[in-house]
Amino acid sequence: MFAIKFARNKKANLMLKRLAHERSFRAQATKWLLILCVSFTVSCQRKTPEEMMEEANQLFQQNDILSAQMKYEELIKRFPKSREAAQARMGLAMCSFRDKDYEKAREQLTSAIQAYGGVQTPEGFRGEIIRLNTFIEEKRPRDAISQALKTSDALHRAPQEAREAFQLKLAELYALNKQMDRATSICETLLAIPPSDPNRHLPVLERLGELEASGKDFAKAAATFQKYLERYPETPLRGIVLFGRGFYQEQAGQIEKARQSLAASEAQFRKDFEKATNAENKAMALLQLAKVQQFQNRYDEARRTLEQILDKNKFPLAQHRQAAEMAIATLEKNRNQPQRAIQMLEQIKRENPGSPIAGNANEMIQMLLAEQQTTATRNRAGQLTGTLRISTSSLQTTFSNRPTTESGAP
Repeated sequence: MFAIKFARNKKANLMLKRLAHERSFRAQATKWLLILCVSFTVSCQRKTPEEMMEEANQLFQQNDILSAQMKYEELIKRFPKSREAAQARMGLAMCSFRDKDYEKAREQLTSAIQAYGGVQTPEGFRGEIIRLNTFIEEKRPRDAISQALKTSDALHRAPQEAREAFQLKLAELYALNKQMDRATSICETLLAIPPSDPNRHLPVLERLGELEASGKDFAKAAATFQKYLERYPETPLRGIVLFGRGFYQEQAGQIEKARQSLAASEAQFRKDFEKATNAENKAMALLQLAKVQQFQNRYDEARRTLEQILDKNKFPLAQHRQAAEMAIATLEKNRNQPQRAIQMLEQIKRENPGSPIAGNANEMIQMLLAEQQTTATRNRAGQLTGTLRISTSSLQTTFSNRPTTESGAP
């Protein structure tokens, strides 16, 4: 009996010790967890609005929309009067836009535009353009036009450049609503205004060409580019305009004229490159030259042109080299070399971790992989169909060669 009681007491003591140990461990764990939580909260509170905004933007670029929303909301709560709070409201709107919740995006954009000081400010103007795009995504061009006309009245104090850009957006909306005459009229009016910066004419000219080409009148679109050269013979956009003219001439079947226009465009870009006094203008000339070469299916030559921009000694700014790398990836995609394109895009991701261009590269990689998967599936289906056809043909041949009975049955 004594031995049994002793064993029981010993077992009970062990259980009590174990329980006490577990309670002590839990208490210590809770203590350290509280310390970590307090430390994390203190460290978050020490972050500036700029740091929090940068973190939120990185999360958005990484497509972590939920975490980005939480970070934007935290910033607004902690620094409601800061400039970053207005940017965070814009960020929240972009999250809703990405989630295709366009009604919520419009509400958030209204709040952001007010925080920026109205549509007359550059940031508020950008917010208004995004708000119009929400209607476009919902295929509601009439509502977009109605909103744009209201906004147009409020832009009288905005810079001339902003007013012209908004008119071009209105032309896009009229085109979506099949009101081509109004869209064309807006573009022609904008092109008649001599610009302080010729680059402001380029999107208008391109839009007008697209409007005329939408009715398959490619010859008229080519004539539009020719008229622009006659009106502004010394324009620094000459190479681009010649390329546009050649593009539409080819679409119209004017092959010889197209060849001449494209050759003139290429010569102009080479001249622009030689005359350029800084790396930015040289890079732009080479990028445009490569487009002309690629359009003529001279892919190897176009790639060599772009590779010149990858020279760090001649083009020290990363943005120029990034533009060339993305152009090379697009070139390889266009000539049906997806693996080469992916290789370049992976290089962009490695060299620019967490940046917007890395996000763009990743999206392009996913698109290419999806296309490859679709192609592989179609090829497998085609092989299966071919196998079935061969099998059916073999069976038919076998049965046709078999002897039949007097009744004609096999």
